[in-house]
Amino acid sequence: MVIMKTWKKILLTLAIPTLIGTYSGNEGGFPPFYVKKTGTTGGICIGAVTEFAPGSKFYGINLGFYNTFKENSQLHGANLSIVTENKGTVNGANLQVVGMNNGTVNGANSSIFGNISRGGTVNGLESAILLNVGDRYSVPFQDGEEYPEDVPKINGLQVSLLGNFAQEQGNYVQLGLFNDRVEPRADNQDDWSFLLGHHFE
Repeated sequence: MVIMKTWKKILLTLAIPTLIGTYSGNEGGFPPFYVKKTGTTGGICIGAVTEFAPGSKFYGINLGFYNTFKENSQLHGANLSIVTENKGTVNGANLQVVGMNNGTVNGANSSIFGNISRGGTVNGLESAILLNVGDRYSVPFQDGEEYPEDVPKINGLQVSLLGNFAQEQGNYVQLGLFNDRVEPRADNQDDWSFLLGHHFE
């Protein structure tokens, strides 16, 4: 009986911030299947697909299958998803199975399989079981051409089992089987290292 009362209190305590976080500031969505956050809101947001509109701010926890942060959107707290596409700013923890980062993460950017950077910046920890990699290796370019800045910009620690890729700027330590410090032009030779890599400005 005491256990049941405790669970009821816990569920009630979580229900209020979840309702507020999921349904407030929702414009054009259909929660909890599709949540489109606008303005400044907070709480616990749960949605199969959650989109943070440009300029939106969210304070709390965001849970979803696919979460996307548009330009100039902000999350202060934690984002947990299967797939995350970030073009905004996450201040806190960005945790997913697969992450695509073209924005900024101040805190932890961690994926089970891998992080794919499209010019994103991580100030803190970037970690993955497999790879922390940029898109440049799938985009052909000519010798001497400046490639798009699609490799991660790291200030902190980058860790993975197989490999890490980071731009030749920032202050970071890399721990992985293979580590690559990518120089700013495509005709330059990358600086590979085994097990441990680093760069300090």
